[in-house]
Formats: sequence, C-alpha cells, structure tokens
Amino acid sequence: MSDQTPDDVPADPTDPAHPAPSEVSSTRPAASEPPSGTVVGDSVVVDLTPTGLAQALARHHAVTPPNPAGGDSDDEPIGQAMTSEADVPSIPGNPVIDLTEPDAYRSGADHRGATPVHSPGPDRRVARASGEVTVGTVALVSIGVYVGAQVISQVTSLKIGTVADRAVDMGTFIYPITFTLRDIIHKAAGRRAARIAIWTSAGVNLFLAAYLAWAAAWPTDPSYPLGAEYSAVLGPLWRIVIASLLAMVVSELIDTEVYHWWVTRITTRFQWLRVLVSNAISVPVDNLIFAVGAFAPLFFLSQYQRDQSLPWDVVWDIFWVNLVVKGLVSLASIPFIYLTKDRHLDQA
Repeated sequence: MSDQTPDDVPADPTDPAHPAPSEVSSTRPAASEPPSGTVVGDSVVVDLTPTGLAQALARHHAVTPPNPAGGDSDDEPIGQAMTSEADVPSIPGNPVIDLTEPDAYRSGADHRGATPVHSPGPDRRVARASGEVTVGTVALVSIGVYVGAQVISQVTSLKIGTVADRAVDMGTFIYPITFTLRDIIHKAAGRRAARIAIWTSAGVNLFLAAYLAWAAAWPTDPSYPLGAEYSAVLGPLWRIVIASLLAMVVSELIDTEVYHWWVTRITTRFQWLRVLVSNAISVPVDNLIFAVGAFAPLFFLSQYQRDQSLPWDVVWDIFWVNLVVKGLVSLASIPFIYLTKDRHLDQA
C-alpha cells in the first residue's frame, strides 16, 4: 500500500482523477478578489474599472495632506498637479475625462482609452471658497509698486508743469505705468487679485486725501513758518480728488475686463499685444473722465464751481496733451509684462 497522499500523486493529464494544475484552477470555484487597494504580498490590487479608479482617487484625496506651498511645488500631490487639459500629455485619439467629477462616469459612457485629468485638490477648492488668493514674488512686488505708483502720481499731480508749452500735471509721467502693473498682477495672480489691488489703491488714495485735509486744517505751531504753504499745496481739492479716483477705478476695471477677454477668448500669445490693446482702451477712458470731471464747467455744478472751472477748449487741450504723454509712457512700460509667466489662467 502506497504512503502517498492524494496531494502527492503526480498529475496525469490522461487521468480524470488527477488532472493537471491548469485544469484544477479552471474547475475550482473562483475565490472572491480582494477589494481595490488591498496589499497582497508585495503587490497592491488595483481595480481598473471606472468605479474602482474613482474610489482610489477619493481615498488618495482623503489621506493626502494639503500642500503648504500653495500648489506650485514639484512634489505637489497628484490630483492637484494636473488642473487642466493643457497639463495632460497629448495622446492622439484619446478623450480627456475628469476623474474627480461624478459625471465622468455617467451610465453608459465609454471612457476606454481616455486620458484622466484631475481637478484641483481639496486644499485649492477650500482656498477658492474662502476667498484666498495665492500670489508669487513677482505678483506681490507688482501689487506693492502698483499701489505706491498710484499714491505718488496722486501727490505729484498737485504740480502743474509744461510740455511743449502745454500744461500737464506732473503725475502724468508715472501714472500710466500702473496700467501695465495691473496687467502684470492679472497675469501672475489672476483677475480677482487685480480687482483687489484696484480697490485697495483707491481706498489708500482716498484715505491719503482725507488725512492731508485733516492735517492742513490742524492749527500750525507758531515756530513752523510753512503752515499756510502746506495747506495751500497739500490741502486737497475734493473735486479733483473725486474725479481722479473715479477715473482710476473705472479705467482700471475696464483694463481688467479687456485683458481677461483677450487672454481667454483671443490668445495667450503676443503678450505685448494684450497689454497694448487693454491700455489703448483704458488710458483714453481714464483721461476723459479725469479731464472733464476735474476741470470742465459741467451743467450740474453750482455757479461758483462753474466759475472756478476751465473753458472747454482748455479742457480738451489738457485731454490731448495728457493722452499723448500717457500713451508714450504706457508703450515704454510694455516690456515689464515679460517679468512673469502666465499663471491662474483659469482665474484670469
């Protein structure tokens, strides 16, 4: 009698009682497969069906900590690194699907061969929902210079100089730079950041005018000999202040929308052209509102204010001279747009 157990008997393909291993595996009931993501030995079981991929991505987002670098570092977690079709390598003939959108796996949809695109991760969604704006070094510096240039031009506009025997306020030589600076902020940090910079600058300038008025009205110490001169020069004329702020806000917001339309509807190429187009529309608007609002004898003004206004021919003279100077300064500032790369185009 043999000591061999049934398991020790060699397999004989011709013997139905002892089939080959391949036939055993084909006739045994299939064991239940471990769920997707289960570690088996040195391997990880991955469910490649659409549902399995979506579940795996959801688990990844649940265990991946937010990226403190704001999403621009090289070690950014997957799911945040690719935010648009432009980030996905081009695979001819393959559609692109977003694995984080529930509609990506609609019933009956065929995504075989599709290239997955991951939407921004949870940290970016939270940041956008909470109103946070992420800016880099160039954007941060540009915002500071933008607000500073607005304040400097506001103060230096109190001096009226001459250009080719024509009157021009001296703030005209620096103010046009702010339009290109606004474009740089828009390019580096997005449309929302540009709008915030515009309104912040307007608030700072309004506070400056109010504080100067308060300081000029304060009694002067007898030992200080320039109290009257200070009040005469820096005490603001509110009509000019209001016209200047209104012109700035309206023209800069128009510049923002024209720039946004150009980079989202026309092209992101020819960066000098996007600045030229946006400035060519916003600078004349700014000049018109300021010249007419600050100096023209408008019909709704009181008789005293109209008497203090300039004749219309002088107003138009100021308009054209300032427009030429602002246009030339704006052209000279165009190369600054190349200081940064396009970022936040989805927020442009």
